[in-house]
Amino acid sequence: MLIRPTRKRVALCYSSAQHHADKNLTRLVAEKTGDVVAIFTATAPSKQRPGRPSPGSLIDLMAAANRNEFDVVVADFRLVCTSPWDIPQVVGRLEDLGIEAVDIALGRMHRLEWLIRSAMSEELSRHHGRRVRRGIAAAKARRTAAVGHDAGQTSSDGV
Repeated sequence: MLIRPTRKRVALCYSSAQHHADKNLTRLVAEKTGDVVAIFTATAPSKQRPGRPSPGSLIDLMAAANRNEFDVVVADFRLVCTSPWDIPQVVGRLEDLGIEAVDIALGRMHRLEWLIRSAMSEELSRHHGRRVRRGIAAAKARRTAAVGHDAGQTSSDGV
């Protein structure tokens, strides 16, 4: 007797900043994974009122996960979470509940992989910031040198 495997219950989690095409891609990945049973929209914290998360937010997603309403979460976690360091916490909590996390760009990832990616992301961000600050300082130095050089010049007639 052949037993047909049951399809997984999938929750979609969009970012309010995601474009329409990215939302369609997220839906396609979710539909390949299983049956979509819930949709959440994570609103950027700057658009939320303090202490009052928006309906369907990441908080609601985690509450539904605690109630075991789905088996898989499909999202672009880089857009859904507010910081790269939030991603391993969210993914880890989902893993602890037995829920699989699928990123639309990176596929199925575990907590350790997210920790490594978060550390790399933070270091790249710091490196980029240092480069920008060095560039700004060099531009200021060039401008100061150019202004100082122009101010010290005299006219050719000796006046």
